[in-house]
Amino acid sequence: MLKRASASLLSPKKAKKARTGSQPTIRSFFASSLTTKHDNTEVGSQVDVIDLCLSDEHEDEKKPASSTVPTKGRPENAELNPRLSLSTNDAPREIKPSIDPLNCKPLDLNANPLLFAPNLSVDPLGFPLSPCPWDANSPAPYAFLTHTLVTISSTRSRTSITNTLVNTLRLLIRYDAHRSLLPALYLLSNSLAPSYEGVELNIGPSTINKAIQSVSGISLVTLRSMFHKLGDPGDVAFAAKSSIGTLRPVPPLQLASVHASLLTISSLKGEASAKNRQSIIERLLVAAKGEEVRYLVRMLSLNLRVGAVRTTILNALGRALFLTPPSGEEPKGLGEPRGEEEGEKKKKKRAKDNALGQKMVDAEALVRQVYVRHPHFGHIVDAALKSGLEGLSDGVQLTVGVPLHPTLGSPTRSLDEIYDRLGDLAFTAEFKYDGQLRLELLDSGEVLEAAGQTDDPRKNKNKKRRKPLPATYEPDKRTSAWLKLKKDYVDGLGDSLDLVPIGGWHGIGRKAGWWSPILLGLWDPRAGEFVGVCKCMNFSDAFYKALNERYSEEAGTCSMTPYADVNTSGLIPPTWFKPSEVWEIKAADITLSPISQASKGLVAGDRGLSLRFPRFIRPTCGGSKKAKEAEWTKET
Repeated sequence: MLKRASASLLSPKKAKKARTGSQPTIRSFFASSLTTKHDNTEVGSQVDVIDLCLSDEHEDEKKPASSTVPTKGRPENAELNPRLSLSTNDAPREIKPSIDPLNCKPLDLNANPLLFAPNLSVDPLGFPLSPCPWDANSPAPYAFLTHTLVTISSTRSRTSITNTLVNTLRLLIRYDAHRSLLPALYLLSNSLAPSYEGVELNIGPSTINKAIQSVSGISLVTLRSMFHKLGDPGDVAFAAKSSIGTLRPVPPLQLASVHASLLTISSLKGEASAKNRQSIIERLLVAAKGEEVRYLVRMLSLNLRVGAVRTTILNALGRALFLTPPSGEEPKGLGEPRGEEEGEKKKKKRAKDNALGQKMVDAEALVRQVYVRHPHFGHIVDAALKSGLEGLSDGVQLTVGVPLHPTLGSPTRSLDEIYDRLGDLAFTAEFKYDGQLRLELLDSGEVLEAAGQTDDPRKNKNKKRRKPLPATYEPDKRTSAWLKLKKDYVDGLGDSLDLVPIGGWHGIGRKAGWWSPILLGLWDPRAGEFVGVCKCMNFSDAFYKALNERYSEEAGTCSMTPYADVNTSGLIPPTWFKPSEVWEIKAADITLSPISQASKGLVAGDRGLSLRFPRFIRPTCGGSKKAKEAEWTKET
């Protein structure tokens, strides 16, 4: 069908050629065929996409060469450069090509930009950096970072994940440090810039869906069906584009250019910003091949799902900078196979590896220390490339305008636990609020730090912290120097609430195929209906599976439209549950919500009440409590 449609745009002669199937077809190097079953027979169906432009070029090649223009001093059989325009009065000039044409090979834009796929998960001490997995004279391709993400996703071993990151960063440091190291750090950490700069993609699911639909050509109904089945946007995009070729071969994506494109998307503003964002996403998807599509869309959704947290990336960067210094010699003995020595050689090798291991640990600690006081990958990379690990601490220091990471409080469950920990040490106690702070000196000599109350309960975070004096400020460390007591974790304190599951969303990623999150509601006797309160998630896998059995079309407990006695205002799930169960829920706080209908108008104008950080405790009374008994009293 595609061949016939394309051929209709050509001249009769060329159309005949296209119909006969002799026209070259351009496909992705990762492309795979789709299989459909008919009468128990598998039939492979591959979408053939014809390059109309290349057809014209092939036809032109068959035409006789144009007549030469006689010029003084030029042999009759010499060929003119078709890009030059010479008149009969022009003097002959010898044109020397900058590149030897005999050593040039045509660029295959559909070829895999990786020359080979290295095993990145091996011990970095035995990982060889040579040869480079891509053309060392070119920027690092996005396919290399994709290979890293695929390797990480295939394991749950923390050691393998760390090894993969270390070897990836070492290769980038060796072959493309100035262009690709910084973008790789941001993309691996699922971000675009320092967190305090507030750089956001501002891409909604609808924009990504439209781009996938535009590039793949599948219908909206099919796309929705794929989302319900697969759950993850990256998996949907991979499946949608797996058998689609390109009209013209496009250059492979570069690691740095993908990061730059995402930064461009984040900077777009104005009326046409949504259209421009979609256009950039479409260009990226067209150029992406195979697994690149999956992880590109996951990056656009800010949901990489590879288990590489910030601390692991910082540790990997420290090890990589030690093993492969940007300027200087690497430690001796790297890249050699481990475990093949015997006897005395094995003991010496092990002792040397232990010494290297301790130095890697020191490098990890240094990079983490520098980052928590100055969380800016760009400044850290610049200093490391300039002066290595030795000059990193002096090159990246505390800076006004760059917020250091806060010290972390150790959670406690009672005041008695705090007194037991502190003993006779002097300490201050403060209530932590959002808003303007004030200091009061009490007669007892204690300093009380408090905040002015606001009208919005969401800003009144009630956390009590006790800090022994003297105590140093340790960014990003959780020590006994700073204790916190949250009321929802205090033993014997805090109330739980009875709520009813009244709807659910289709889970994504690991939770694909399950209901997550769940919409919880309560009975409003004034209106005679169930009203939405909040969403709840993070149940156990066993609970999710049991929930699927209880709420399904087969069980008659699900509906695509809300039940007659349910009103959730802005909280609208794709599937509604028949109100029948009651769950005991505990939360950090009751907050005001412009969306929730619960107790709307009883506390603050046209806003209702919701829960912050709701946690499932258990079914109330084994599920025997009637759903309409789950209501909030005036005291609540």
